[in-house]
Amino acid sequence: METGDAQRLFLKEVMYVPPKNKFTADEIVSGALELVRRKGMDALTARAAASQLGASPKVIFGLFSGMDALRAAVMDAAQALYCRYI
Repeated sequence: METGDAQRLFLKEVMYVPPKNKFTADEIVSGALELVRRKGMDALTARAAASQLGASPKVIFGLFSGMDALRAAVMDAAQALYCRYI
C-alpha cells in the first residue's frame, strides 16, 4: 500500500460522517400521528413508525433522542391539529 493510499484510508475512517437522514422530524411525526390515529398510542413503536415511512427504526433514533421524545412530538402535533379545528 502506498503512503497516499494509507493516508486516504486513515482520513476516511477518521472523518466518517453518517449518512444524512432521508426523512425530516416533521415527516416522521406526521407518519407517527397517522399511525396513532388509526391504531392508537399503544401501537406507536419505533418499528411501527419506521414501517409507516418504509424505513428502518434507525431513522427514528437519528432525529429523536428516544420514544418519549417522539411521543411528545406526536402529542404536540395532535394538539396543534385539534386546535386548528376549534
